[in-house]
Amino acid sequence: MSIYDFLYSGIRYCLAFNIAAFGWKKFYGLQFIVPEEISNMPMNQQTGEWLTWFYFGYSHAFGLIIAVVQIVGGYLLLFRKTLLIGAIILFSMLFNLTLINLFYQMNAGALLQSVLLTIGVLFLIILDFKKLVVFFLKTKSNLPHIKFKSKILQNILRVSAIVLPLLFTIYLKSLVH
Repeated sequence: MSIYDFLYSGIRYCLAFNIAAFGWKKFYGLQFIVPEEISNMPMNQQTGEWLTWFYFGYSHAFGLIIAVVQIVGGYLLLFRKTLLIGAIILFSMLFNLTLINLFYQMNAGALLQSVLLTIGVLFLIILDFKKLVVFFLKTKSNLPHIKFKSKILQNILRVSAIVLPLLFTIYLKSLVH
């Protein structure tokens, strides 16, 4: 076993351990707990951190879903065949968590932990970058699609799927003011 193999496995196992630990804490109700003296305060007097914990703690079912994703995702990191799918699932969740921790001013420890876990999972994804390029960009899709004779018409329809909602939103905004 080379040093690289040892470090690579160590990173995978450390990530799995840390992420699963957060999942188990949610599963047993040890996260998203807001002290009663904080939860009784008016919302405009609470910090972003407490508002976030109160919000996420409001739905026990949602907390359990996050917990299951963390536990299963961590487990998937432990096997070479499931590593990439686990890393992709966890990256989307961890990146979102990092943004929440940053923009809702969570404590520095939580932010640092989420950044490190996100970078760790991204590292695992980058190691399989060539596989992802082949899968997403070079593999021909067999899914059904409408065939247009004109590429211009096809591209107009694609752009309209983005621009029409924008125009409708601008219209709705004009009604508000």
